[in-house]
Amino acid sequence: MKHGLLASFVGGIAFTLILVLFVPLICSHYIEPFIAENVENANIAWLSSSMVTTIIMWIVMLLFMMVLGGGGIFKAFGVVGILGLICGYYLLGRIEDAIIPVGTLVVFMVLSYTHKKKKEKKEAAEASRK
Repeated sequence: MKHGLLASFVGGIAFTLILVLFVPLICSHYIEPFIAENVENANIAWLSSSMVTTIIMWIVMLLFMMVLGGGGIFKAFGVVGILGLICGYYLLGRIEDAIIPVGTLVVFMVLSYTHKKKKEKKEAAEASRK
């Protein structure tokens, strides 16, 4: 999906604000009580029901982060969206919190790039042998 620069920037800000402000509210007011109610008194192996609830909530939060976090913003809006992410954290007064999503994104991009180059080099070597 192709977005304009302004739309990408605003999208990055919006995704960041949704992730930081609304997702915790939704999780704590709706999802966590629902899970706790349905997992109540359910002990799985050596895990208590509260531990099972915590694990499920971590999974839910990770899913939200995959969709609305740095990777999701980058896929949907590109580099301009990442600038919007940084601006979103700045608007919240928590610019230092942008270090983790941006840093993680940079690490994965570097790893992806090196993997792609190694794969291309390997394929070129195999093609030259044939």
